[in-house]
Amino acid sequence: MKKLIISFVVIILLSVISISWKKASGGAVIINEFVCGLYDADGNVVITDNSHAVVNPSGNGMLRCEAEVPNSTGRAVIFNNLSCVTFAGFTKGTEVISAS
Repeated sequence: MKKLIISFVVIILLSVISISWKKASGGAVIINEFVCGLYDADGNVVITDNSHAVVNPSGNGMLRCEAEVPNSTGRAVIFNNLSCVTFAGFTKGTEVISAS
């Protein structure tokens, strides 16, 4: 567990360093191509920069982190209630890995 926490702290620090900020009309902040992490079907952490986040002036936000990951299970895998750090704060998220 300690290794996983350290990994996510490193990921967050790297993402803060590598963020490209773009302010959109209406005051929303759009952040693209930052470093983020997710799980493969076997529960291993995968790092990618195929990402997109939006934070609106009210503080609500959305984060998308995508990667092609191996899936040795042959079926769809869903991770629910993952603790996730976003640019809008902490949240619980869901990760879906397709069967193919």
